[in-house]
Amino acid sequence: MPTPLSKTQRGFTLVELMLVLLVIGVMMGLGMYGIDRMDPGSRGLQSSLIAFVESSRDRARATGRPVSITVQPPTETDPARLVRRIWRRRLEATFEDAAAVRENILLADPATAGGSGRCGAGLDARQGGGATLEGRGGVLRPRYGLSLTFDVLPELGTAGSLLEWPGLLSMRVRQDGSLHVDLHAGDGDQFVLHRVQSAPSALEPNRWHHIRLDAENARITLWLNGKLVLSGDSGRLLAEPESAPFLGDPTGRFQGRFDEFSAWVVMHEAGPELRDDLLVVWEGPLDSQGNPQTLLSFDRDGLLDRVAHPAEVELHIVAMGDEVGSLVVGRFTEEVAL
Repeated sequence: MPTPLSKTQRGFTLVELMLVLLVIGVMMGLGMYGIDRMDPGSRGLQSSLIAFVESSRDRARATGRPVSITVQPPTETDPARLVRRIWRRRLEATFEDAAAVRENILLADPATAGGSGRCGAGLDARQGGGATLEGRGGVLRPRYGLSLTFDVLPELGTAGSLLEWPGLLSMRVRQDGSLHVDLHAGDGDQFVLHRVQSAPSALEPNRWHHIRLDAENARITLWLNGKLVLSGDSGRLLAEPESAPFLGDPTGRFQGRFDEFSAWVVMHEAGPELRDDLLVVWEGPLDSQGNPQTLLSFDRDGLLDRVAHPAEVELHIVAMGDEVGSLVVGRFTEEVAL
């Protein structure tokens, strides 16, 4: 005769199994709903956004130049994404013997390098000539912006070319001491020559001058010893140079010394991608495509630019029409995810 099963040995009835499956199904449904609300894409975007903002602050501090973050609209082949606009130094010449190979300077007789400059050695062009500054990394492309600096000490009564950058710009000094700048810029399809000039006696002979030329956002500005001496309008985009810059005067008309040449260009660095169903929303002025003109602008110290952002900035991450995350960017404090 079979031995009856105990309660601990007895299996589940069909009704009990169905109840268990029903409970599991309800729990899985609630779990999937929670997972949908905690989209890993939104979590990844929030982490990437925080890292991108913090590294942009660091880039501004490291270079001493402003950094801005914008939204790049989607194209037929690429999704929308965040993009930051940064300055990067691409060319320098100190004219020191120890840096001659690295800087790739090609002298043009009768100029010589290694003589007395403003800071150690310099470029001696008191008899004329100059130097082609090849640098490293091929042709420099300043499409979105250019900033260059150098020091010059003109001899008494000399006039001529200070800088010739074929296809992009030229800078000359006249007999009356006025500075003249020609810049090729346009809208990207057509480039025209824009000319600006300073008042007379801007460049005094027999003394060192620090020159800084900025070309960005359709403006040309020239600073001499920290003072603005000329400015003018230009096209939004700069032409691509045909060859390396020449510092000095190949005709020998200008005579003097040069030192510490440096050229910076604006570059665009890609950030996190944005999907149609996963966006970063910010309340601010929009461009013609309905995108924010500038999400964030940091000044040269890595602080939130007070002109562009009078108060802290809130960035909201929206998935399928619902906010799933946000970020507060303060002027002095680090970013905090909400």
